[in-house]
Amino acid sequence: GRAKEAIPLRPFVEDGGQAPAGHRALVLAEISLAAGLPEQALDALSSVPEHAAVAGPAGVIRAKTLESLGRKDEAKAAWTALAAQADGKPGVPEALLALARLEGKGEAAYKHLRRLWTA
Repeated sequence: GRAKEAIPLRPFVEDGGQAPAGHRALVLAEISLAAGLPEQALDALSSVPEHAAVAGPAGVIRAKTLESLGRKDEAKAAWTALAAQADGKPGVPEALLALARLEGKGEAAYKHLRRLWTA
């Protein structure tokens, strides 16, 4: 939550030390977003492994960033990939809510909300 303060520390984060690759990529993405560099953030997020502990939060940031760039189809695909995971996984509730918002009204949106409520 303090990415703006971390902007000057980017070179140390890039070095990585012994931090897990997924965590380092997530922090670099957050720093990039705070610095107003969304494409750099997407590049960093692309290196987060699917099995990483931070894959859910990274997926949420990726989808939100794509939406903010107006890349709606890619954002919807990112939300859909997150929602395809089992209930209870990080990022799934955010994905279901986002998909319901994107669907608008009706049964298409309701199925995502129903799953969110029951989970």
